[in-house]
Amino acid sequence: MNRLTASTILRLAALVVVLLGLYALVTGWRSYANPQVVVEWSTATELDTAGFNLYRGTSPDGPFVQVNQQLLPSSPDPLTGGDYAFADSDVDPGRSYFYELEEVEYNGASQRFPPIQVTAGGSLLSLVLAGLIVAAGGALFWTARGGKGDKHDRTTG
Repeated sequence: MNRLTASTILRLAALVVVLLGLYALVTGWRSYANPQVVVEWSTATELDTAGFNLYRGTSPDGPFVQVNQQLLPSSPDPLTGGDYAFADSDVDPGRSYFYELEEVEYNGASQRFPPIQVTAGGSLLSLVLAGLIVAAGGALFWTARGGKGDKHDRTTG
């Protein structure tokens, strides 16, 4: 029968800490190397809605550039609406962006909604801190996020 000694338990705990730290470092590098913002929205109903366009700018006043290449189609059931997500990978880590959503109706009319501010995840500072903590052998519980908004916070995990 194997008996776990205190030193064996401490070595196992240290290994877990290092592995968690390395995982966080790899996750941080992936987030820094391939940053993205996922913009999510939901609708209650979509009567006469053909679809949506999403626009990105670096200022709340614009200019805004359309980020989707084609109209994002509306829900198949206009009475219940739908849940939507769009991943924007043409972003710089740590930089703030403003997104406007446009609803496009079948008759060609459209309505834009006020912009929300989002900061792209994966800052270099977070990556450096993760590396320092791993090098020091400390525990690191960290989840890289695609983006963090100061208003209407809808981020991915």
